[in-house]
Amino acid sequence: MRGLRDWRDRIDHVHVKDVRLGVLRGAADWDDAWRRGVFCELGAGDVDLESFFAELNGYSGWLVVEQDWVPGPEDDAAAAAAAQARNRRWLAEHAGL
Repeated sequence: MRGLRDWRDRIDHVHVKDVRLGVLRGAADWDDAWRRGVFCELGAGDVDLESFFAELNGYSGWLVVEQDWVPGPEDDAAAAAAAQARNRRWLAEHAGL
C-alpha cells in the first residue's frame, strides 16, 4: 500500500486482479496456475482488495479488471461474462465504483 500512497497523485489508470495464493504455490508453472484458476473473481482470492480500494478512495480514472482465465474445451463464454458481471457487482458493493 505504500506505493499507492507515495504515488497516488500520479495514478491515472489501475489494473486490478485477485489471486489464489494456494493455487499459485501448488502449481507446476504459470501455465498450470492459470489453468487451475489462480486468478479469480474479485473478493474470491487472497488480495486485500478492500484495503486497496479504501486507499484509492476518490480515484476517478480508468479501472480494468483482469481475470486471466484459460477456458477449457467444455467451457462456455457465458461463464466468463457472468464472472465479469459479478466483478462489477463486487466493485459497486465494496469499492463504491
